[in-house]
Amino acid sequence: MNTQKQNLLIRLSSDFVDISFKESDIFKWSYKEKTIYFNPLEKYTVFSISLLHELAHATLNHDEYHLDIELLKIEREAWQKTKELCEKYNITFNENFAENNLDTYRNWLHLRSLCPDCKVNGMQLSNLNYRCLACFREWTNNDSRFKRLHKRIKK
Repeated sequence: MNTQKQNLLIRLSSDFVDISFKESDIFKWSYKEKTIYFNPLEKYTVFSISLLHELAHATLNHDEYHLDIELLKIEREAWQKTKELCEKYNITFNENFAENNLDTYRNWLHLRSLCPDCKVNGMQLSNLNYRCLACFREWTNNDSRFKRLHKRIKK
């Protein structure tokens, strides 16, 4: 890990003593562990903004979400806070990077809400359950954002 990344981690560790920072292959905030996981192999621009984004989740006390739309809301909040943290730590905030990341969540939400039968957008009834507004088909999605989407039609 280069000196620039190390210096940022040292500063963040000293400013946020109640949060741990651990190397990983992805960037992630764990509310339960009070730990930010980070990928040290990313180039500095991606590393610094991604690290501050996860710190934004931490400082906003983001935990679980129950509806998919809540995830988009907390991601938007975290990107707003990331912008503030970038100013504080003298890091250039990249609006396109933030919007591209938000787009992945928007696309994910859209795909989850498409009816497996008629391809019309449905509505989320509860955690993983949806109903089509056109044909009234109900289905369940798998719960991961990081795996391929699987829908199970309810009878």
